Amino acid sequence: MRKRQAGSDTWQRDDRAIVYQHEGRARYPGVCRTPQGRMLILFTRQTEEQEKEETGDLIVLPRSPDGKWWIRPRVVFSGDGVPRAAGTMTTLADGRIIAPFVLLCSADAESSLRVLESRDDGDTWTVGSPVEQKPLAWAAPNGRPFEIGNEILMPVFGAASADDLAKTKHSCGLLRSEDGGKTWQGWSPIASGSSGDFSFEYPAVLPLGDGNVLAVLTARRLSRGMNAPQVLMRSVSSDGGRTWTEPEQLCVGSWPSLASVGRNTVVCAYSNWCSWPDVRLLVSRDGLETFSQDQMFVELETLHNMDRHPKVSMYLDKELIIEKGRDFWNYNPIPLPPVVPHLGGDWGSGHFGFPSMLAMSDSRILVTLGNMQRGSSQFSPPSELDIPIGHERIEALGFGRIPGGPAPTTKRVRSRGRWELAESWRPEKWSEIVLGGAGGSD
Repeated sequence: MRKRQAGSDTWQRDDRAIVYQHEGRARYPGVCRTPQGRMLILFTRQTEEQEKEETGDLIVLPRSPDGKWWIRPRVVFSGDGVPRAAGTMTTLADGRIIAPFVLLCSADAESSLRVLESRDDGDTWTVGSPVEQKPLAWAAPNGRPFEIGNEILMPVFGAASADDLAKTKHSCGLLRSEDGGKTWQGWSPIASGSSGDFSFEYPAVLPLGDGNVLAVLTARRLSRGMNAPQVLMRSVSSDGGRTWTEPEQLCVGSWPSLASVGRNTVVCAYSNWCSWPDVRLLVSRDGLETFSQDQMFVELETLHNMDRHPKVSMYLDKELIIEKGRDFWNYNPIPLPPVVPHLGGDWGSGHFGFPSMLAMSDSRILVTLGNMQRGSSQFSPPSELDIPIGHERIEALGFGRIPGGPAPTTKRVRSRGRWELAESWRPEKWSEIVLGGAGGSD
Protein backbone atom coordinates (compact mmCIF):
# COMPACT_ATOMS: atom_id res chain seq x y z
CA MET A 1 0.00 0.00 0.00
CA ARG A 2 1.23 3.50 -0.78
CA LYS A 3 2.52 5.76 1.95
CA ARG A 4 -0.06 8.24 3.16
CA GLN A 5 0.70 11.95 2.79
CA ALA A 6 0.56 14.22 5.84
CA GLY A 7 -0.90 17.67 6.15
CA SER A 8 -2.94 17.52 2.94
CA ASP A 9 -6.30 18.99 1.97
CA THR A 10 -9.23 16.61 2.13
CA TRP A 11 -12.31 16.26 -0.05
CA GLN A 12 -15.77 15.86 1.43
CA ARG A 13 -18.99 14.81 -0.28
CA ASP A 14 -21.56 17.57 0.21
CA ASP A 15 -24.13 17.13 -2.56
CA ARG A 16 -26.04 14.28 -4.20
CA ALA A 17 -28.66 14.20 -6.94
CA ILE A 18 -30.41 11.33 -8.68
CA VAL A 19 -30.33 12.76 -12.20
CA TYR A 20 -32.08 9.89 -13.99
CA GLN A 21 -34.23 6.93 -12.92
CA HIS A 22 -35.17 4.12 -15.27
CA GLU A 23 -37.23 0.94 -15.16
CA GLY A 24 -34.47 -0.76 -17.13
CA ARG A 25 -30.71 -0.33 -17.37
CA ALA A 26 -28.91 3.02 -16.91
CA ARG A 27 -25.15 2.55 -17.00
CA TYR A 28 -21.64 3.74 -17.88
CA PRO A 29 -22.08 7.50 -17.33
CA GLY A 30 -19.69 10.16 -18.57
CA VAL A 31 -19.74 13.85 -17.70
CA CYS A 32 -18.25 16.96 -19.33
CA ARG A 33 -18.59 20.74 -19.45
CA THR A 34 -19.18 22.34 -22.86
CA PRO A 35 -17.38 25.44 -24.20
CA GLN A 36 -20.39 27.54 -23.17
CA GLY A 37 -20.34 26.12 -19.65
CA ARG A 38 -23.20 23.61 -19.95
CA MET A 39 -22.98 20.37 -18.02
CA LEU A 40 -23.74 17.16 -19.93
CA ILE A 41 -24.07 13.55 -18.78
CA LEU A 42 -23.93 10.73 -21.35
CA PHE A 43 -24.98 7.17 -20.47
CA THR A 44 -26.30 3.88 -21.85
CA ARG A 45 -30.01 3.15 -21.47
CA GLN A 46 -31.82 -0.13 -22.13
CA THR A 47 -35.48 -1.01 -21.79
CA GLU A 48 -36.45 -4.57 -20.94
CA GLU A 49 -37.27 -5.19 -24.60
CA GLN A 50 -33.95 -3.72 -25.76
CA GLU A 51 -32.10 -5.92 -23.33
CA LYS A 52 -33.72 -9.02 -24.83
CA GLU A 53 -32.84 -7.80 -28.33
CA GLU A 54 -29.27 -6.80 -27.35
CA THR A 55 -29.79 -3.19 -28.38
CA GLY A 56 -29.68 0.10 -26.50
CA ASP A 57 -29.47 3.89 -26.68
CA LEU A 58 -26.93 6.56 -25.80
CA ILE A 59 -28.68 9.29 -23.81
CA VAL A 60 -27.52 12.87 -23.25
CA LEU A 61 -28.79 14.64 -20.15
CA PRO A 62 -28.10 18.43 -20.02
CA ARG A 63 -28.19 20.55 -16.86
CA SER A 64 -30.14 23.81 -16.83
CA PRO A 65 -28.18 27.06 -17.33
CA ASP A 66 -28.65 27.99 -13.67
CA GLY A 67 -27.26 24.61 -12.60
CA LYS A 68 -30.22 23.80 -10.36
CA TRP A 69 -31.89 20.99 -12.30
CA TRP A 70 -31.43 18.55 -15.18
CA ILE A 71 -33.28 18.98 -18.49
CA ARG A 72 -35.27 16.21 -20.14
CA PRO A 73 -32.87 13.60 -21.61
CA ARG A 74 -32.78 12.74 -25.29
CA VAL A 75 -31.51 9.89 -27.43
CA VAL A 76 -28.39 10.76 -29.46
CA PHE A 77 -27.61 7.28 -30.80
CA SER A 78 -29.48 4.00 -31.36
CA GLY A 79 -28.19 1.00 -33.26
CA ASP A 80 -28.05 -2.75 -33.64
CA GLY A 81 -26.05 -3.48 -30.54
CA VAL A 82 -25.47 -2.12 -27.05
CA PRO A 83 -23.49 1.17 -27.02
CA ARG A 84 -21.06 1.64 -24.15
CA ALA A 85 -19.21 4.96 -23.62
CA ALA A 86 -17.77 4.49 -20.14
CA GLY A 87 -16.69 7.98 -19.02
CA THR A 88 -15.39 8.91 -22.48
CA MET A 89 -17.21 12.20 -23.16
CA THR A 90 -14.80 15.16 -23.28
CA THR A 91 -14.45 18.66 -24.74
CA LEU A 92 -11.48 19.27 -27.05
CA ALA A 93 -9.47 22.47 -27.36
CA ASP A 94 -11.27 23.43 -30.59
CA GLY A 95 -14.68 23.26 -28.83
CA ARG A 96 -15.83 19.93 -30.22
CA ILE A 97 -17.34 17.40 -27.84
CA ILE A 98 -16.43 13.80 -28.59
CA ALA A 99 -17.41 10.52 -26.92
CA PRO A 100 -15.83 7.29 -28.22
CA PHE A 101 -18.06 4.27 -27.67
CA VAL A 102 -18.14 0.59 -28.47
CA LEU A 103 -21.17 -1.02 -30.09
CA LEU A 104 -21.39 -4.56 -28.78
CA CYS A 105 -23.09 -6.79 -31.31
CA SER A 106 -23.27 -9.65 -28.83
CA ALA A 107 -21.98 -10.38 -25.37
CA ASP A 108 -19.36 -12.81 -26.64
CA ALA A 109 -18.13 -11.99 -30.13
CA GLU A 110 -17.72 -8.63 -31.87
CA SER A 111 -17.12 -4.97 -31.15
CA SER A 112 -17.45 -1.86 -33.30
CA LEU A 113 -15.57 1.22 -32.08
CA ARG A 114 -17.06 4.60 -33.08
CA VAL A 115 -16.95 8.28 -32.05
CA LEU A 116 -19.96 10.44 -31.18
CA GLU A 117 -19.34 14.14 -31.89
CA SER A 118 -21.05 17.52 -31.36
CA ARG A 119 -19.87 20.83 -32.86
CA ASP A 120 -22.63 23.04 -31.41
CA ASP A 121 -22.29 22.74 -27.63
CA GLY A 122 -24.20 19.46 -27.43
CA ASP A 123 -27.33 20.50 -29.36
CA THR A 124 -26.81 18.05 -32.25
CA TRP A 125 -24.68 14.94 -32.58
CA THR A 126 -23.18 12.86 -35.38
CA VAL A 127 -21.58 9.41 -35.38
CA GLY A 128 -18.51 8.60 -37.46
CA SER A 129 -17.66 5.42 -39.32
CA PRO A 130 -16.23 2.45 -37.39
CA VAL A 131 -12.70 3.16 -36.14
CA GLU A 132 -9.85 0.92 -37.21
CA GLN A 133 -9.00 -0.92 -33.99
CA LYS A 134 -5.89 -2.85 -35.07
CA PRO A 135 -3.87 -4.45 -33.62
CA LEU A 136 -6.78 -5.44 -31.37
CA ALA A 137 -9.34 -8.03 -32.44
CA TRP A 138 -11.86 -6.74 -29.86
CA ALA A 139 -11.67 -3.26 -28.36
CA ALA A 140 -13.59 -0.89 -26.07
CA PRO A 141 -12.82 2.72 -25.04
CA ASN A 142 -12.73 3.81 -21.43
CA GLY A 143 -12.11 7.20 -19.87
CA ARG A 144 -11.57 10.55 -21.54
CA PRO A 145 -9.47 11.06 -24.66
CA PHE A 146 -6.91 13.84 -24.26
CA GLU A 147 -4.68 16.04 -26.42
CA ILE A 148 -0.91 16.31 -26.59
CA GLY A 149 0.40 18.67 -29.25
CA ASN A 150 -1.44 17.98 -32.50
CA GLU A 151 -2.55 14.49 -31.44
CA ILE A 152 -5.72 13.18 -29.81
CA LEU A 153 -5.14 10.04 -27.75
CA MET A 154 -7.96 7.60 -26.96
CA PRO A 155 -7.55 5.14 -24.03
CA VAL A 156 -8.85 1.67 -24.98
CA PHE A 157 -8.56 -1.93 -23.85
CA GLY A 158 -9.14 -5.14 -25.72
CA ALA A 159 -7.93 -8.53 -26.86
CA ALA A 160 -5.12 -8.96 -29.37
CA SER A 161 -6.62 -12.13 -30.88
CA ALA A 162 -9.70 -14.33 -30.85
CA ASP A 163 -7.80 -16.74 -28.61
CA ASP A 164 -6.96 -13.99 -26.11
CA LEU A 165 -10.59 -12.85 -26.20
CA ALA A 166 -11.81 -16.36 -25.39
CA LYS A 167 -9.33 -16.54 -22.49
CA THR A 168 -10.30 -13.00 -21.32
CA LYS A 169 -6.73 -11.76 -21.76
CA HIS A 170 -6.98 -8.02 -22.35
CA SER A 171 -4.43 -5.27 -22.89
CA CYS A 172 -4.58 -1.49 -22.40
CA GLY A 173 -3.19 1.19 -24.67
CA LEU A 174 -3.75 4.39 -26.62
CA LEU A 175 -5.10 4.88 -30.14
CA ARG A 176 -3.70 8.04 -31.77
CA SER A 177 -5.14 10.51 -34.25
CA GLU A 178 -3.16 13.29 -35.99
CA ASP A 179 -6.07 14.60 -38.09
CA GLY A 180 -8.48 15.76 -35.41
CA GLY A 181 -10.11 12.38 -34.90
CA LYS A 182 -10.92 11.55 -38.52
CA THR A 183 -8.65 8.49 -38.47
CA TRP A 184 -7.02 6.54 -35.64
CA GLN A 185 -3.93 4.65 -36.67
CA GLY A 186 -1.16 4.77 -34.08
CA TRP A 187 -1.16 2.25 -31.21
CA SER A 188 0.82 2.76 -27.99
CA PRO A 189 0.52 -0.20 -25.57
CA ILE A 190 0.47 0.54 -21.84
CA ALA A 191 0.20 -3.01 -20.43
CA SER A 192 -0.27 -6.34 -22.19
CA GLY A 193 -2.35 -9.25 -20.95
CA SER A 194 -1.20 -11.66 -23.67
CA SER A 195 1.43 -13.07 -21.34
CA GLY A 196 1.44 -13.45 -17.58
CA ASP A 197 -1.44 -13.85 -15.15
CA PHE A 198 -3.13 -10.43 -15.39
CA SER A 199 -5.75 -9.09 -17.76
CA PHE A 200 -5.55 -5.28 -18.01
CA GLU A 201 -8.85 -3.48 -18.54
CA TYR A 202 -10.67 -0.12 -18.14
CA PRO A 203 -7.75 2.34 -18.31
CA ALA A 204 -7.96 5.92 -17.05
CA VAL A 205 -5.22 8.13 -18.51
CA LEU A 206 -4.40 11.71 -17.53
CA PRO A 207 -1.68 14.21 -18.61
CA LEU A 208 0.03 15.73 -15.57
CA GLY A 209 1.34 19.22 -15.07
CA ASP A 210 4.98 18.04 -14.99
CA GLY A 211 4.80 16.72 -18.57
CA ASN A 212 4.30 13.07 -17.59
CA VAL A 213 1.19 11.05 -18.40
CA LEU A 214 -0.43 8.93 -15.68
CA ALA A 215 -2.39 5.72 -16.34
CA VAL A 216 -4.41 3.76 -13.79
CA LEU A 217 -5.52 0.32 -14.99
CA THR A 218 -7.83 -2.41 -13.70
CA ALA A 219 -5.88 -5.68 -13.34
CA ARG A 220 -7.77 -8.97 -13.03
CA ARG A 221 -5.89 -12.14 -12.09
CA LEU A 222 -6.66 -14.76 -14.74
CA SER A 223 -5.87 -17.81 -12.62
CA ARG A 224 -8.61 -16.85 -10.13
CA GLY A 225 -11.52 -16.92 -12.61
CA MET A 226 -14.42 -14.50 -12.91
CA ASN A 227 -14.56 -13.44 -9.26
CA ALA A 228 -10.84 -12.84 -8.83
CA PRO A 229 -10.03 -9.81 -6.65
CA GLN A 230 -9.26 -6.85 -8.92
CA VAL A 231 -6.53 -4.32 -8.23
CA LEU A 232 -5.66 -0.90 -9.63
CA MET A 233 -2.21 -0.60 -11.18
CA ARG A 234 -0.29 2.59 -11.92
CA SER A 235 1.97 3.30 -14.89
CA VAL A 236 3.70 6.51 -16.06
CA SER A 237 4.93 7.77 -19.43
CA SER A 238 7.49 10.54 -19.89
CA ASP A 239 7.31 10.65 -23.71
CA GLY A 240 3.71 11.56 -24.48
CA GLY A 241 2.24 8.13 -23.85
CA ARG A 242 4.44 6.17 -26.28
CA THR A 243 6.32 4.09 -23.71
CA TRP A 244 5.31 3.24 -20.15
CA THR A 245 6.79 2.04 -16.89
CA GLU A 246 6.01 -1.47 -15.70
CA PRO A 247 2.58 -1.40 -13.98
CA GLU A 248 2.78 -1.49 -10.18
CA GLN A 249 0.00 -2.16 -7.75
CA LEU A 250 -1.81 0.83 -6.27
CA CYS A 251 -4.73 -0.60 -4.27
CA VAL A 252 -7.62 -3.05 -4.45
CA GLY A 253 -10.25 -1.70 -6.86
CA SER A 254 -11.46 -1.43 -10.44
CA TRP A 255 -12.87 0.90 -13.16
CA PRO A 256 -11.02 4.13 -12.24
CA SER A 257 -11.66 7.70 -13.34
CA LEU A 258 -9.03 10.45 -13.04
CA ALA A 259 -9.19 14.24 -12.71
CA SER A 260 -6.55 16.93 -12.25
CA VAL A 261 -7.41 19.66 -9.75
CA GLY A 262 -5.34 22.79 -9.25
CA ARG A 263 -1.58 22.73 -9.78
CA ASN A 264 -0.66 19.24 -8.60
CA THR A 265 -3.65 17.35 -7.15
CA VAL A 266 -4.84 14.13 -8.81
CA VAL A 267 -8.16 12.62 -7.75
CA CYS A 268 -9.08 9.05 -8.62
CA ALA A 269 -12.64 7.72 -8.17
CA TYR A 270 -12.91 3.95 -8.42
CA SER A 271 -15.17 1.00 -7.69
CA ASN A 272 -14.18 -1.53 -5.04
CA TRP A 273 -15.66 -5.05 -5.20
CA CYS A 274 -14.00 -6.52 -2.13
CA SER A 275 -16.96 -8.66 -0.94
CA TRP A 276 -19.35 -5.67 -0.70
CA PRO A 277 -19.22 -3.13 -3.54
CA ASP A 278 -18.55 0.54 -2.86
CA VAL A 279 -17.13 3.55 -4.70
CA ARG A 280 -14.10 5.33 -3.25
CA LEU A 281 -12.07 8.51 -3.69
CA LEU A 282 -8.25 8.48 -3.79
CA VAL A 283 -6.42 11.84 -3.57
CA SER A 284 -2.74 12.54 -4.29
CA ARG A 285 -0.38 15.49 -4.84
CA ASP A 286 2.34 13.54 -6.67
CA GLY A 287 0.69 11.52 -9.42
CA LEU A 288 -0.40 8.73 -7.04
CA GLU A 289 3.16 8.07 -5.90
CA THR A 290 1.64 8.59 -2.45
CA PHE A 291 -1.86 9.54 -1.38
CA SER A 292 -3.51 11.70 1.25
CA GLN A 293 -7.06 10.32 1.24
CA ASP A 294 -8.80 7.03 0.43
CA GLN A 295 -12.46 7.40 1.35
CA MET A 296 -15.63 5.42 0.61
CA PHE A 297 -18.50 7.68 -0.48
CA VAL A 298 -21.16 5.30 -1.90
CA GLU A 299 -21.95 1.74 -0.81
CA LEU A 300 -24.16 -0.91 -2.38
CA GLU A 301 -26.02 -2.12 0.71
CA THR A 302 -28.62 -4.53 -0.68
CA LEU A 303 -27.78 -8.22 -0.98
CA HIS A 304 -29.98 -8.83 -3.99
CA ASN A 305 -28.53 -12.31 -4.59
CA MET A 306 -29.14 -13.88 -1.19
CA ASP A 307 -30.42 -17.44 -1.68
CA ARG A 308 -33.48 -17.24 0.53
CA HIS A 309 -33.74 -13.66 1.77
CA PRO A 310 -33.12 -11.18 -1.08
CA LYS A 311 -34.25 -8.15 0.92
CA VAL A 312 -31.95 -8.57 3.92
CA SER A 313 -29.23 -5.97 4.47
CA MET A 314 -25.57 -6.83 4.98
CA TYR A 315 -25.86 -5.39 8.49
CA LEU A 316 -27.57 -8.41 10.03
CA ASP A 317 -28.60 -8.61 13.66
CA LYS A 318 -26.79 -11.38 15.53
CA GLU A 319 -29.86 -12.62 17.45
CA LEU A 320 -31.87 -12.71 14.24
CA ILE A 321 -29.27 -14.97 12.60
CA ILE A 322 -29.25 -17.30 15.63
CA GLU A 323 -33.06 -17.45 15.61
CA LYS A 324 -33.28 -18.28 11.89
CA GLY A 325 -30.40 -20.77 11.93
CA ARG A 326 -27.71 -21.48 9.41
CA ASP A 327 -30.01 -21.23 6.35
CA PHE A 328 -30.51 -17.54 7.08
CA TRP A 329 -26.78 -16.96 6.53
CA ASN A 330 -26.65 -19.07 3.35
CA TYR A 331 -25.51 -16.64 0.69
CA ASN A 332 -22.61 -15.84 -1.61
CA PRO A 333 -20.93 -12.43 -1.75
CA ILE A 334 -22.17 -10.14 -4.51
CA PRO A 335 -20.35 -11.32 -7.63
CA LEU A 336 -18.41 -9.07 -9.94
CA PRO A 337 -20.42 -8.14 -13.04
CA PRO A 338 -19.11 -9.77 -16.24
CA VAL A 339 -17.89 -6.65 -18.01
CA VAL A 340 -15.84 -8.33 -20.75
CA PRO A 341 -16.79 -11.23 -23.06
CA HIS A 342 -16.48 -14.87 -21.98
CA LEU A 343 -16.48 -14.22 -18.24
CA GLY A 344 -19.88 -15.85 -17.88
CA GLY A 345 -22.39 -14.83 -15.26
CA ASP A 346 -25.44 -12.60 -15.54
CA TRP A 347 -24.79 -9.61 -17.83
CA GLY A 348 -28.08 -8.06 -16.78
CA SER A 349 -27.37 -7.09 -13.17
CA GLY A 350 -24.63 -5.84 -10.92
CA HIS A 351 -23.17 -3.00 -12.99
CA PHE A 352 -22.73 -0.71 -10.00
CA GLY A 353 -20.24 2.15 -10.03
CA PHE A 354 -18.19 2.91 -13.16
CA PRO A 355 -17.55 6.46 -11.90
CA SER A 356 -16.79 9.37 -14.21
CA MET A 357 -15.29 12.49 -12.71
CA LEU A 358 -15.06 16.16 -13.70
CA ALA A 359 -13.02 18.91 -12.03
CA MET A 360 -15.32 21.94 -11.94
CA SER A 361 -12.81 24.24 -10.18
CA ASP A 362 -9.75 24.04 -7.95
CA SER A 363 -12.02 23.27 -5.01
CA ARG A 364 -14.92 21.40 -6.60
CA ILE A 365 -15.31 18.02 -8.34
CA LEU A 366 -18.35 16.14 -9.65
CA VAL A 367 -18.61 12.34 -9.79
CA THR A 368 -21.29 10.48 -11.75
CA LEU A 369 -21.98 6.76 -11.39
CA GLY A 370 -24.56 4.08 -12.03
CA ASN A 371 -26.55 2.59 -9.16
CA MET A 372 -29.57 0.41 -8.46
CA GLN A 373 -32.82 1.96 -7.29
CA ARG A 374 -33.59 -0.59 -4.60
CA GLY A 375 -32.84 0.73 -1.14
CA SER A 376 -31.29 -0.80 1.95
CA SER A 377 -33.54 -2.89 4.18
CA GLN A 378 -31.90 -1.29 7.21
CA PHE A 379 -32.60 2.33 6.29
CA SER A 380 -35.22 2.45 3.49
CA PRO A 381 -39.02 2.14 3.59
CA PRO A 382 -40.72 -0.99 2.16
CA SER A 383 -41.77 0.94 -0.95
CA GLU A 384 -38.11 1.24 -1.98
CA LEU A 385 -37.37 -2.40 -1.26
CA ASP A 386 -40.15 -3.50 -3.62
CA ILE A 387 -38.49 -1.86 -6.65
CA PRO A 388 -37.34 -4.63 -9.04
CA ILE A 389 -33.59 -5.12 -9.06
CA GLY A 390 -33.54 -4.40 -12.79
CA HIS A 391 -34.44 -0.73 -12.20
CA GLU A 392 -31.34 1.49 -12.30
CA ARG A 393 -30.41 5.15 -11.98
CA ILE A 394 -27.63 7.64 -12.66
CA GLU A 395 -26.37 9.67 -9.69
CA ALA A 396 -24.27 12.83 -9.49
CA LEU A 397 -22.28 13.59 -6.34
CA GLY A 398 -20.44 16.81 -5.52
CA PHE A 399 -17.24 17.10 -3.46
CA GLY A 400 -15.65 20.19 -1.95
CA ARG A 401 -12.07 20.74 -0.87
CA ILE A 402 -11.40 21.30 2.84
CA PRO A 403 -8.01 23.02 3.41
CA GLY A 404 -5.49 21.07 5.46
CA GLY A 405 -2.11 21.67 7.01
CA PRO A 406 1.29 22.29 5.39
CA ALA A 407 2.85 19.85 2.97
CA PRO A 408 5.14 17.19 4.45
CA THR A 409 8.89 17.91 4.43
CA THR A 410 10.11 14.32 4.92
CA LYS A 411 11.41 12.35 1.98
CA ARG A 412 8.91 9.97 0.42
CA VAL A 413 9.68 6.26 0.57
CA ARG A 414 8.15 3.99 -2.04
CA SER A 415 8.03 0.21 -1.87
CA ARG A 416 7.75 -1.72 -5.12
CA GLY A 417 6.72 -4.93 -3.37
CA ARG A 418 3.13 -6.10 -3.19
CA TRP A 419 0.99 -8.70 -1.48
CA GLU A 420 -0.84 -11.19 -3.66
CA LEU A 421 -3.62 -13.66 -2.89
CA ALA A 422 -1.98 -17.08 -2.70
CA GLU A 423 -4.89 -19.21 -1.48
CA SER A 424 -8.62 -18.84 -0.89
CA TRP A 425 -10.80 -20.88 1.48
CA ARG A 426 -14.57 -21.19 1.91
CA PRO A 427 -15.82 -22.37 5.36
CA GLU A 428 -18.71 -24.79 5.55
CA LYS A 429 -20.41 -22.92 8.42
CA TRP A 430 -20.42 -19.15 7.97
CA SER A 431 -22.26 -18.60 11.25
CA GLU A 432 -19.44 -20.16 13.28
CA ILE A 433 -16.85 -17.98 11.59
CA VAL A 434 -18.79 -14.72 11.82
CA LEU A 435 -20.47 -15.21 15.19
CA GLY A 436 -17.99 -17.45 16.99
CA GLY A 437 -20.51 -20.32 16.97
CA ALA A 438 -24.22 -20.44 16.12
CA GLY A 439 -25.19 -20.26 19.76
CA GLY A 440 -22.21 -18.30 21.09
CA SER A 441 -22.27 -14.97 22.82
CA ASP A 442 -19.15 -13.37 21.27
